[in-house]
Amino acid sequence: EQIAQTNRYKKEAPLETIDIIQTQKTLVKDGYPFLPAEFIEFLKYYNGLSATDSAVLGILKNNSPLDICTYNKVFNAIENTAILAYDDMTYLVFDNNENTYKLVDRTDFVTIDEYLSGELVYALNSILHF
Repeated sequence: EQIAQTNRYKKEAPLETIDIIQTQKTLVKDGYPFLPAEFIEFLKYYNGLSATDSAVLGILKNNSPLDICTYNKVFNAIENTAILAYDDMTYLVFDNNENTYKLVDRTDFVTIDEYLSGELVYALNSILHF
């Protein structure tokens, strides 16, 4: 709701079902976990958001810097996780082994905070600074 009420974030292209399937296949092929269902649901409404100090990755075409597959290939150094979002100091990752969302430091990947599966809204609020 807070995202819909603000013009702070640039919203990216709409999400199509075929793109979800292809992205899930690419992530797994590249060694990353499937995206959690609640994150996919979020992407159906907000497929990639960006502001000056934070962003939520999306399923985007043309190797966009906000494309979740492209971004993880370049920046992800944690096994069995997927980076979902970031701000100037942290990444929001989904940890497949523990089925949790984690805020981790961008430089050394140390966990700063954790959110249970089902608490995506709280995790995103931390990254988006709501």
